[in-house]
Parts: sequence; structure tokens; C-alpha cells
Amino acid sequence: MGIFTTCYNRRKRRIIVQIFKGKTENEAIEKGLRELGIDRKHADITVLQEPTKGIFGVLAKEAEIEIIALTDEDLENRAKKTRQIRLLYAIGGVVLVVALLIIYLVNPEEKKRRNDSRYISYTARNFYIRF
Repeated sequence: MGIFTTCYNRRKRRIIVQIFKGKTENEAIEKGLRELGIDRKHADITVLQEPTKGIFGVLAKEAEIEIIALTDEDLENRAKKTRQIRLLYAIGGVVLVVALLIIYLVNPEEKKRRNDSRYISYTARNFYIRF
């Protein structure tokens, strides 16, 4: 049986954190999921300590994991946050591309350089070609 700890999340909802031990990480995870009666999708799993062999089996330590059972509401909130973050990244990328295009097309100094044959020959002489 795992070690039970009670704590509260940001919304002041009570959640129970359980710690399980096993010879390997997978063994501890399977033991915890089986005892809680949930699948991996409904669990937030954190490895607290990886197993160590020790010296000749002495001072060996078991794997220690922490499992927080998630409700369907928690999973929906995570999916919603993920969608929002992806949308923000997409909007940020579009804004960046548009800003770079505006800077490139509106910059009058760059247009002068592109049309100036002396600038092109000067840069070609010095092996410094600028596009």
C-alpha cells in the first residue's frame, strides 16, 4: 500500500497524492495504478527516486514514484490549455512573419541598395555579397 498525502490544488480542491515503491520504475507504476484502479491516462506520474543497485546489493534503493489520480474534468482542462497554447504559438508565428515582411518591403534603404550598381560591384570586389 502506498503512502497517502493530502494536499490542495490551485482551486482549493482536495487531491490525494500517493507514493509507491518498487524494484523498477515500471513495477512501482504498475503497482500504483493497480492499487488505485485507474489507467495511465488518468494518472499524473512523477519519479521521485530512480532505483540504484548499490555496492554488491548493499545500500540498494528502490524506485519511488508519486501518483496523482486525475478526473475527467482535469483531463479536459489540460486539453483545453494545450489547445490555447498551440493557438497562441500559431498566432505569434503569423505575427512574426508579417512583421518581417513589412520590415523587408517597407525599408527604403534596402531598396536603394538593391538598385545601386556601385553597391553591388563594391560588395562583389570584397567578396561580401549581400542580398
